[in-house]
Amino acid sequence: MKNRLLLSIAVLSAIFTASCNKAPTGYIESHAEEIPGSVNWFSSGAYCNAVHLNRRYIARSGNLVFMAVLNNSTSAVVNDIYVKDGDAAWVKHPVSAAITYAANVYILGGVLHIVGNQSDYSYAFTSAADFLANTPSILTTTNTGSQFPDTTAVHINYGSVYRYSAWGPVDVSDGTTWSYSGSITSTHNATDRAIICGSNTLHMALLAQGFDAGVNYFNLYFYDGVTAWNTAVQEPIAQSTFGTCSGLYYDTDKNQYHMLINCSDMSTSWDKSFHGVYDVSTASFSGFQPVTIPGINNETSSMVMIKAGGKLFIAIGLAGNVYLQSLSSGKSYLIGDFCDMPSVFTADPSTGTSETESYVDLLILSNSGGSFPNVKNYYVRLDRAQLAALD
Repeated sequence: MKNRLLLSIAVLSAIFTASCNKAPTGYIESHAEEIPGSVNWFSSGAYCNAVHLNRRYIARSGNLVFMAVLNNSTSAVVNDIYVKDGDAAWVKHPVSAAITYAANVYILGGVLHIVGNQSDYSYAFTSAADFLANTPSILTTTNTGSQFPDTTAVHINYGSVYRYSAWGPVDVSDGTTWSYSGSITSTHNATDRAIICGSNTLHMALLAQGFDAGVNYFNLYFYDGVTAWNTAVQEPIAQSTFGTCSGLYYDTDKNQYHMLINCSDMSTSWDKSFHGVYDVSTASFSGFQPVTIPGINNETSSMVMIKAGGKLFIAIGLAGNVYLQSLSSGKSYLIGDFCDMPSVFTADPSTGTSETESYVDLLILSNSGGSFPNVKNYYVRLDRAQLAALD
């Protein structure tokens, strides 16, 4: 496949050896390979995949891994859908999804869903060959919600919330349409940049960002199952003029939500990342704590949460490298030196890759506008057992 370069073990070793002095603890062995990606940082009204930090572009079922790549090489923007079987090469499905923004990838009930632009392309599969031979079923809606569905198939449009009834933990209507599910409101304008959703079997949660009088507010909402989103957390982070919700993760073992935040004053003088925990059982919030790696600058591109062996880690795109940091010990491990401004993506455990799977899949996508069109993007596979053995 054109533009595909498999990195050999020797090359990976060279990368890690050259870069491991940047990591305070050590490095993690992984399988990594270059993958196709968006050709333009912005083209025909669509940004590249890496701009949308809260997307789910990859999912795994056994040996099969699926990913969506926003193809914006022409004015006819689409999402190309790829499958990888074990160590085999990535193969593109003959039918691309006519979705003009970065699409989300879900596996629900043994069916692959590619969702965006109020469209759901669903592919049945039992094997890679079966997937490639099947024509997708296409479901569309005329609702006017945002074009950016989130990890539990929720559309946000300036405070109006639309959800796909068959996918959320609370069922409504017939499971075949998008339906309005109330609105989110805040004294701190949190309706203008609602970013990411997460869910579990008990709750549907939404993490939103608002800006008021020079201060970012990050707000966690829970859906009441009928028409309202109730605020659980409204937490300010001062000193920054721009903030994004990088991740929302639900820890089923402790009944806690982990919120990952990136902030910047749009210069190099103040770039910070934060992590906060909301405990559902006690209805208490830890407050936001800085996420840092000693000796490394704080120009974080993105963060995602990973669990292995009951341990939680944050995968961090930072200063051209990707690290893994243990929440329990604070130790950090270098995964690799991949690209400028690396944005890190992984699957949601409730709608993508189960945490019982043997591997964790990451997409490392460049968010450096100046690097296009020659930007490099990578697929990385981590052994979950190896992660579980880390401190």
